Amino acid sequence: MLKIDNNKNQILFHLYNTQISYVIEIIDGKFVTNRYFGPKLPYFSGSTSLDNGKHAFSIYQQEDAFSVSSLPLEYSVSQSGDYRETSAELNDKFNLPIIDMKYVRYDQEKVELSSLPHIRQAKGSSLNIHLIGNNGRLAITIHYFLLNDFPSIIRWISYKNIGKSLIHIKKADSLQLDVPNREWKTLSFYGTHASEFIHQ
Repeated sequence: MLKIDNNKNQILFHLYNTQISYVIEIIDGKFVTNRYFGPKLPYFSGSTSLDNGKHAFSIYQQEDAFSVSSLPLEYSVSQSGDYRETSAELNDKFNLPIIDMKYVRYDQEKVELSSLPHIRQAKGSSLNIHLIGNNGRLAITIHYFLLNDFPSIIRWISYKNIGKSLIHIKKADSLQLDVPNREWKTLSFYGTHASEFIHQ
């Protein structure tokens, strides 16, 4: 299910099923930001706060300037004001980075996940959030597909060259997710042929 709150100052997407909610907000009409991911909410009240204080490295000059590096972005590219590792490395034919991807619109479409790794017989609608570069040569779509009865979300990225010259994709991640600063434990595995899943 999907609830959309769309007004002048805020665009909010609340994806939910019987177990989880996933909330996305468009900040400043440009940045696709994760606001909540966890147990199902009856509605999103906006109670999770964002760091919108001024920073020495803020690229904004308005009174309410904020740092992009402080936003829990859904997708980050080079030279956007976010100094963390990027979701993708995208270069033009001159090997210059494609920068400043901006939210332009959203839509929904019926999806059968036959060409992606997926749970069998997963059918439904995806939320598609569309971004475009300031030079108008690259379009990126972030797809979200929420399974009805599982605490899981499927997400993938589509890239479309809408210009007339080559684009080089050097790195493309399907997920960027900021998590709260807590005492997390990480479980990872490594292995070689016939020795997989060796606990580190």
